[in-house]
Amino acid sequence: RPLNIKSLLNETQGAAPAQSLATAFGVDPEKAGPAIDMLAQALADRIERNTLSRGGIADLVDVLSRPGAGRALADPQALASPEVEQVGNSILDVLIGNKHTSRGIAAKTARQTGIDEATLKKMLPAVASMVVGALQAKSMPQIEKSLGAVPDLKARLTGSPLPLPGET
Repeated sequence: RPLNIKSLLNETQGAAPAQSLATAFGVDPEKAGPAIDMLAQALADRIERNTLSRGGIADLVDVLSRPGAGRALADPQALASPEVEQVGNSILDVLIGNKHTSRGIAAKTARQTGIDEATLKKMLPAVASMVVGALQAKSMPQIEKSLGAVPDLKARLTGSPLPLPGET
């Protein structure tokens, strides 16, 4: 079933994502909602595509476990901050992989919403951070529960080296 990112964002932040982004980036709130929907859906499509391969799933789990990814949801005042931009860009690097595709997403959204492309390029990392923050809020309790059911797996995934063959 397709990832309904709009509903996920609304569940985790209420109806405020559009207003928060509009304020942070100086955009008309009436245009911000459709822009968020388009940007978030493009990211959701990339997330779904990543789940089709083992490497993609590993990348997605890595992104979901990054601290600070949810800051955009927890602190809407920080949406345009360098910290949220940095986290969002690292998420985009994993989900999209190149600037050309990110620019294409921004250009398409600009054509359909009337928001200038430069502003959308700045908004995309914030939206990426919001999307991953919403996914973290929804999925981390289940992931932690699953990790807790496997002895020593959580410790191994959080930095302890795996034993070499023959070690016990």
